[in-house]
Amino acid sequence: MSKISYAGAGRLVLVRTFKERVRLTFLCSGFAAFMGFMLTEMDKWKPVGVIEHLIHGIGVEIFITFGLFSLLGVVWGLFAPSWLERFLQRGFQKVVAIFCVIGVGSILSVAFYLLIR
Repeated sequence: MSKISYAGAGRLVLVRTFKERVRLTFLCSGFAAFMGFMLTEMDKWKPVGVIEHLIHGIGVEIFITFGLFSLLGVVWGLFAPSWLERFLQRGFQKVVAIFCVIGVGSILSVAFYLLIR
């Protein structure tokens, strides 16, 4: 009988085997490249007005956060240093919070669009 361990709510469980870490490296490198692309596209946008400046600022912060988190995932996949494991454990809470903000913002923007239209 195998034991199932529960990491707890809000805790990041990192991959340990070589095969999983190679997959993580490829996934995170593609995700980091996409975040870099999105940041270059965000630089082309010249916001006008308070709301657009707010959305632009939030978007840039989100892309930077996910890009840095992905780069840390690449380093973890290649080398698996113990200091990075502690750093990722702390950063995971922030990424979960950003996902929540994106979800709420998406729902509210769709509702705003449907009500104004």
